[in-house]
Amino acid sequence: MSGQHPCPAGEYTWWAAAHEEGPFSDTNCTNKDEAIREAVHIGAVQELPPHKDGDPWEFGAYIGWARHNHVNLSGYFDAEDWIDRLGDHMEDEDGPDENGCNHPLEDVSGDDVRALGEAVRSAIWHWQNRRAIKCKSYWLDMPFGLEWVRVEYPDGAS
Repeated sequence: MSGQHPCPAGEYTWWAAAHEEGPFSDTNCTNKDEAIREAVHIGAVQELPPHKDGDPWEFGAYIGWARHNHVNLSGYFDAEDWIDRLGDHMEDEDGPDENGCNHPLEDVSGDDVRALGEAVRSAIWHWQNRRAIKCKSYWLDMPFGLEWVRVEYPDGAS
């Protein structure tokens, strides 16, 4: 388990968008120049008018070296919270006596809660791994940030 994701994300590729907030499209390119051409081809660009008469029209796009984030579900299990909620659910029939004393969960120590957390997180991790549940996040892993690029219209386009 040791911090590794149960379903590691794929390789990085160049992604492109017309706007900084996205939506981003995977160009499926590993070469930046190819990715810029692909961004134009798939329409992940803005049309930019000439700065002055006689200047060419251009395309602009945000590009970044990225891949999907895969969410590790085991990190979201909170044993302390689960024990607290369990205690609340037990109140009516399996909980404390009429004075609120002698609750069955009083026997559960802090070490027990920590061990429960480790065991359940491990079980979730292995379940996610065996089932190949990627849980792709909308947000991308983009280690170098975004770059704004400008490209002249191809010959014959206007």
